[in-house]
Amino acid sequence: MELDESVRIAYEAKEYSKVIILVEDNIKKTRTRLNEHTLQYYLKSLSFYGIYDKALKYLRQKASKNYRLTKDKYKNIELIKEELSKGTISESILFDYFIFLIKTGEFENAYKVLNSITKLYSKYVDNFLLVILLLRCEKIKEAQEIIESADFNGNQLLKIGVTYFTTGQYELSKEMLEKARKKRFSKHYYDTYEKIYDIIDKHQHTGKYISMNYEYFKKNHELRGGDIIFVSDVDEHYKSIDQYALNRTYMIWKIEKDIIYAFPVTTKIPKDIRRFKIFRQNYLNFDSDRVVKDDLVMINKRNVQKVQERLTEEDYMSVLGNIYSGIIVSGNNEKKQEINLFMKEIYDSFHIENNSIIVAYDRKTKKAKNYLVVDDDEDYIYGVEVFVERNKCSPLNYKIIKIAKKEELLRVNSSIKLPEKNLNEIELYVKPKVKKK
Repeated sequence: MELDESVRIAYEAKEYSKVIILVEDNIKKTRTRLNEHTLQYYLKSLSFYGIYDKALKYLRQKASKNYRLTKDKYKNIELIKEELSKGTISESILFDYFIFLIKTGEFENAYKVLNSITKLYSKYVDNFLLVILLLRCEKIKEAQEIIESADFNGNQLLKIGVTYFTTGQYELSKEMLEKARKKRFSKHYYDTYEKIYDIIDKHQHTGKYISMNYEYFKKNHELRGGDIIFVSDVDEHYKSIDQYALNRTYMIWKIEKDIIYAFPVTTKIPKDIRRFKIFRQNYLNFDSDRVVKDDLVMINKRNVQKVQERLTEEDYMSVLGNIYSGIIVSGNNEKKQEINLFMKEIYDSFHIENNSIIVAYDRKTKKAKNYLVVDDDEDYIYGVEVFVERNKCSPLNYKIIKIAKKEELLRVNSSIKLPEKNLNEIELYVKPKVKKK
């Protein structure tokens, strides 16, 4: 029996999963295009299960195109515009155009393209797919009018709820997930329902951040230090030394105009190196603990795809301090030079004054020690070692130690103060003995 007839019989028998299997097996084996009747059965079967991504994938590949898509979403828009300017138009070109306009956050232009699609190719866009596409381009009110008038099944309502979730409409997402649950949906969606409902619930009770695609993130947020991002490209040097450069996330250190300076994030925690650990239980979007590597990477802001997580200020500062101190302790001058921009800026942020408590690395004992600053010059700090317990400290002795600022200083411990009695003793007996060389 030929494919077209088999698909028709399965569809009329309401065996929608069989229709999908028959069509997709045929596409894999023959890579021939579906005839219009078979395509309609396939799209309607996908819609029944709330599957829209496969429908979009097929429609974007349905007609031949004279351009080759790249990883650069902005370049893709220019390629498509050039094709359209020649008078070339098809459902595949318009769906490509819609998708990349969404990815760049051009929602109004995407909506205009969607209107063209529904006028020219309405047979490919049922109410369910139309609602999804309307939500993707931020036309919530228009989508809701269709939802209220259409009789969507549980699968479709669940996927609409997921789309609300991905676009940052969390209250509407919960409402739609509840409607989907009451109408009932396929068993394989149970985990999706529970996961999303649980994330929204935790977000509403704790205020913790929910992962978002950048096009929706930037509507209400600005990127900042401590954001963990997925990207489509990074600088050429880092790509040459890390085979996973485009498959990992990055923690933003700072942003200057359109350039992001960031550090790679990994779930592979080294046992031989002390890294500050970002614990998954403190965040909504991590499935395992993470650490941040000490390679400084440059990323163009246009290549940000998703903001996975936003670190707390405490964790962010701890990561930066850990990277800085790790380089100092290692004594790796080559690495220090590679990320000199970072090392210099962190060092310049230290405010060293007399009576400050600092932490420095003693290379003889290979230990980090606390010192009270009694004096300093351009290259060195002069201090006495102190014993620290919680927020209290006291001098271990009054021997003056010479500390190289840029080779041994790890951080300034501003939360700890030496008692007034000890300060008076140092002022009287220690400071007069300081001899700079």
